[in-house]
Amino acid sequence: MRTDSTGNIPFILGVTGHRDLLTSTENSPEALKEQVKQALIFWQKKIGVETPLWILTGLAEGGDLLVAETVLELQSEGENILLLACLPMPEPAFRKDFVTSDALSGYVSIIERITNSKNRLFELKNPLSTIEFETAINDSEFGVLRSALYLNQSLFVAKYCNVLLALWDGHESKGPGGSADAVQYKLGNTPAWPEDIIVDKNLLPASDFDGQVSGIVHHLFVARKTSSLKLTELTEFTSMEVDVGKLYSSVGQTKGKNILNELIVHEFQLMLDEMTFYNQIAKNHTDVSSSHDDCFSSTGAIFQKADSIAIANQSKYRNAVKAFFTIITPGFIAYELAGNYIDQLSSVYILLVVLCAMLGSWLLIKYVRKNDYKWQYQLARGIAETVRIREYLNIADVEPTTEPLIPRRFRENLPLLNHVIQLTEIQWWDKNYQSSPESIKAIWLDDQIKFLDSRLELSAKSVTELVYKRPRYAAHLCSKTASISFYTAVVFGVILLLNLTAFYFVGVDIFNSLNGALMYIVQYGLMLAGIVVLWSEIAGYESTTLGYSSLKTLYERATILFEETPDRSSKKMLLELAKEAVFEHVTWTRSEMASDLKEK
Repeated sequence: MRTDSTGNIPFILGVTGHRDLLTSTENSPEALKEQVKQALIFWQKKIGVETPLWILTGLAEGGDLLVAETVLELQSEGENILLLACLPMPEPAFRKDFVTSDALSGYVSIIERITNSKNRLFELKNPLSTIEFETAINDSEFGVLRSALYLNQSLFVAKYCNVLLALWDGHESKGPGGSADAVQYKLGNTPAWPEDIIVDKNLLPASDFDGQVSGIVHHLFVARKTSSLKLTELTEFTSMEVDVGKLYSSVGQTKGKNILNELIVHEFQLMLDEMTFYNQIAKNHTDVSSSHDDCFSSTGAIFQKADSIAIANQSKYRNAVKAFFTIITPGFIAYELAGNYIDQLSSVYILLVVLCAMLGSWLLIKYVRKNDYKWQYQLARGIAETVRIREYLNIADVEPTTEPLIPRRFRENLPLLNHVIQLTEIQWWDKNYQSSPESIKAIWLDDQIKFLDSRLELSAKSVTELVYKRPRYAAHLCSKTASISFYTAVVFGVILLLNLTAFYFVGVDIFNSLNGALMYIVQYGLMLAGIVVLWSEIAGYESTTLGYSSLKTLYERATILFEETPDRSSKKMLLELAKEAVFEHVTWTRSEMASDLKEK
């Protein structure tokens, strides 16, 4: 039985399947359901018990309904698996496309079970005008407008899933939005649709350079009643072996496709690793202020848990840093003394302190490397911030775009952040999602400026506030202290040099044999400067201050433009702001990881 994991990041398995499945002894509904069940179990094992499994489906007759039935059966057995059913039109209009009474009764039964459970049923937004939409939902001949709704539903499922489960015969689609189209789209090869069909621009690829919303297809071969041409050869995903079906990662076998395929495979594997790593951390973390029973509100729970994990691991990392400096400072002091007592018994004790400091700091760094507190903190903080930024865009009714918020070079290293952005985007596509653009200035822009101002203050009420909540002030004091210590050492070093020169060349001892004391001042002045600089570097004061300053400038500019520009321009501006904010955050994350104590 899978454990409850509210606030953990889910893995999404999308579903596409033929409407006209050909049933036979080998291809009976029971046999197909068993294959589907084995496929679901495979992914459950792959992602681990801490990772929720979401099934995104369009509930169409045939393959979609068969998978939905299987999922509901697994739920009745106690499995923690959720069904997200997205319809392309109002439910009463959608049910008109079921051609047999058996299929319709099965569909009605599934709808009732979904609405009376934690599963989710929602209607997708669409690119049609009001008149076009009315025409489409009243069309009994399956014309171009109604086909457009199904096409966009198919693209939506393919775009927002991590893996597309395809109950498919391997042949071309007979109409726009069929299983083959969804497969090709998921594998980075956008099919050619009729010119007059309306495709939502936000579901199309951004560019050839940025790449299609590519991923993995899990193919379960099924026969159908009518045939079509076979699709182009597909590239197998060889990194994983499945007991049922085949995995594919791209279309075609050209050199260029192979290179892109390697990138897709790498990004998918890394996302899976980051997801299972994070959810393993989150397994026993229960410090979440509120629970979310509605799976669609789970991005709120994800934010709360990620924020709580970030705070907890930041505290653990800070304690490790304090312990590190508590250990090495006596070692530095003893090291500076060692040379002056080398011929005395006390040197044994001094060197023992130095060795203990070396051993203690080595063990502490090893401990930090093993627990990886800073990476846990940075990953959780990145998850929380990207969810929050995309949720603000949802509230402002800013539609998802073809161009992702995270640039390609960062998505390759932090693909999990792009995944949680897409999880949050799904909410926007719900036609009944409630947004309030007029409140965005108060709850996002003004609030962020207030927060950043507090972090950039040049004052602090306590040492704890200074060290942990005032990076600009801390950076200023560290720089000032290190400079004073260094220049003090330089000045006294010059004085020592002049005194020694006068003594050896003139025979005059200006300071009456205070050379030892002067040398101590030089030694410990340099030591203090080094320790303060090392502290500032490991604490990341400079990089954090630069990040906060850049973000404050962005939010101040956005506030002015938001007040002056029309609504449409404001949405475009907020989208650009979100991209810049995410860019600043991932840049800061990389900078922070470079200064991790485990690298010292």
